[in-house]
Amino acid sequence: MTSTRWFAGSSRCSPARPVEATIDMKVKSGKTQAGAARYSAQLIAAILLVAVVAIGSLWTWQVWQEKHSAALERSRQGAALVSEYASRVLQSKIMLLNQIDRVMQDNPGIEPRRLHQMLQAMDAGFQYTTSLGVIDENGDAVAGSRTYPLKANFADRDYFIALSGGSQKLVIDRLLLRPLQRDTMTIARRLPGDEFRGIATASTEISKFTDFLSKMGFDEGSAAVLVRTDGKILARPDPGEPPTTMLPDGAGMRAMAQSAAGYFDAPGRMDGIVRTYAFVRVPDLPLFAVHGFSRQVVWFDTLRAMVGNVLILIVCAILAHFALTGMLRRIDLDRIRVAAEHDRRLLDEARRTSAIREAMLKEVNHRIHNNLQTIQSLIRIQSRKPIEPAVMLKEIGKRIWAISEIHSLLYRSAEYSSLELSSFIRALAVNPGVVPPERGIAVHCDLETVTIDVRQAVPVALIVLEAVTNALKHAFPDGRSGEITITLRRDGDAAEIIVRDNGVGLASEGVSASGTKLAAVLAEQIEGSFTWRDAPQDDLNQAGVEMRLHFPLAAPGMAAMPEQDAAS
Repeated sequence: MTSTRWFAGSSRCSPARPVEATIDMKVKSGKTQAGAARYSAQLIAAILLVAVVAIGSLWTWQVWQEKHSAALERSRQGAALVSEYASRVLQSKIMLLNQIDRVMQDNPGIEPRRLHQMLQAMDAGFQYTTSLGVIDENGDAVAGSRTYPLKANFADRDYFIALSGGSQKLVIDRLLLRPLQRDTMTIARRLPGDEFRGIATASTEISKFTDFLSKMGFDEGSAAVLVRTDGKILARPDPGEPPTTMLPDGAGMRAMAQSAAGYFDAPGRMDGIVRTYAFVRVPDLPLFAVHGFSRQVVWFDTLRAMVGNVLILIVCAILAHFALTGMLRRIDLDRIRVAAEHDRRLLDEARRTSAIREAMLKEVNHRIHNNLQTIQSLIRIQSRKPIEPAVMLKEIGKRIWAISEIHSLLYRSAEYSSLELSSFIRALAVNPGVVPPERGIAVHCDLETVTIDVRQAVPVALIVLEAVTNALKHAFPDGRSGEITITLRRDGDAAEIIVRDNGVGLASEGVSASGTKLAAVLAEQIEGSFTWRDAPQDDLNQAGVEMRLHFPLAAPGMAAMPEQDAAS
């Protein structure tokens, strides 16, 4: 009993505490071991993953390099073949042009029928020739090899304009021949002589080039084209595709401007496929032969070649996965708990975001409601005036534009609750619907950066519009010109807008009662003041009117616009 009393009831029962401490230590030790196991498992998994990714990446890169180098070489050879073919075909046409030059030199004033017969004989002696022709200095056809008599004028052709201007001696272009309407590649060259005496042309069917280019598709997605030095693509594999022009600041034009041969990457103008192109200058001609291969196809070829390697890496990864599954299973519970906590936080954040969006939507709907009420009030006010419907609609249109411009500026702004006012004033000053250019009235802006509450934006915009409109209507009668100055200043916790003109002044021009009354009512909405007076003589060289709006920058609680007051 004594022993029991001592152990259970005595103050010396502290020997039980080492047992609890031991349990705590074991628990902590178990947690430490579990943490170490998790860390080891994670470390091993990370090492295996890094090894698999590194080996796979290096392997893939090596295979891709081989595929890419082979594709580059095929494109280089393709460009060389296209260049050689184009050179042989077009040089034969230049030989014909040389013969035409000799005929024209040896037979000055040759009769058109005789020239037609000679051109016809030349045409028959060369392969791939569609038409030969001679054009005089006025652009009129002298003779052709296929048609006689040939009545046509070619002064509107680009090649005639370029050659007759003297800046070029030889032009290659893709044309529809007149009157045959056949799609051809045409070489045009000035006839010999210091002065412009006319042009000799030699044409061949475009199909002679497109058929050859269509055979140059060594790989899926590859393409070959003939490009003029100014970037015009004259021939593609498909004869139905019209000529297009390379982007003047694109990679292809930059590369060809720097070198007679090389490579560049660019998307195709017709199909959008990104290719690597090899190009080479066609000897003695203003042409480049271009051959390209699809970079995506090279990647697909690489992936197909890597299928076996990838399977090996996948097997290694699966074996490593099974080895680590047992160790990682205990970690899954912690991950689930963390994921649940993360989901809870995301849900809370989503609820907060939803509440914010709902509040913003209500605010937007409220703004739209107020603006629609404002537009309705403006229409009613304007309808009470005894003016022509067209004038009334124009006035209403300007006011609706002002409200629309405010919304446009808010849409482009990073802030949705405030607006930088000077942006609107500049837009108003250059709007031809507000300040017609034919009036000869200059609008000058002297604006500081002033940010106002979005609830003040529409009233302020309408007030400035009314002030400028009033000056345009009354300050410059009889079509006289003048100047309007809009000044925006920050005045402590308030802002001030001054609209001045150098017109005839209050005594002569008067002020629109309805316009100024509307401006005053709008000013009351934003707890501001709107006044007008004759402009001081020391400020302007001539008499004029000064309209001044002063309002606090802190947005007040604004009520709807009272129509009766504005209209009275």
